[in-house]
Amino acid sequence: GFLYTFIHKTFMEYAAGRYLANLPEDLLLEEISSMYYGPSLEEVLIFAGSLGITDPIANILLNKHYESEKKSLGMLLEITVSAEYPPSKKIRDAAFREAVNRVVSLDKRDAYEYASKLVIACENFPLEIAKYADQYINSDQYWAKLSCITLSLIAKTYTETESLVEFFIDFYGRTRGSGLSSSLTGSL
Repeated sequence: GFLYTFIHKTFMEYAAGRYLANLPEDLLLEEISSMYYGPSLEEVLIFAGSLGITDPIANILLNKHYESEKKSLGMLLEITVSAEYPPSKKIRDAAFREAVNRVVSLDKRDAYEYASKLVIACENFPLEIAKYADQYINSDQYWAKLSCITLSLIAKTYTETESLVEFFIDFYGRTRGSGLSSSLTGSL
């Protein structure tokens, strides 16, 4: 066989994306599953998606045919936001629902990581994300409540201003001290 090298990484990623775009779906699944996860893989999948195979790639990632469910969902959200032709609404709904489920999980670090990815995705798909986030606005977990309120504010679906002020006063009082929260409460 031949060994090809590329001076610029983007050429390599484009060529790899083009290669993937020409594979039948069963071989595509095999190839993607065997690849090492890294930033370059995301670029390859974004290039392949721009060549018209976003849905097959998204299906593979959504069905967690990758080494890690977390990496698969992260890549799927990145591709959804970055691809010229995003995955179908059905696939986006499944991805956003799963990401919001991570936001309301017991793992605060994981929750904030997915909330930040959803904030970026809200630029293009605010109502699709808010549909899931709005269900958890009254969560007992502060990180979930804060994240879901943020997503709903971006989507302009949150209207409970008084509850929002009370939440932030309570949140600040619990995390920073009661001095400011009592002075804020007195001024309302």
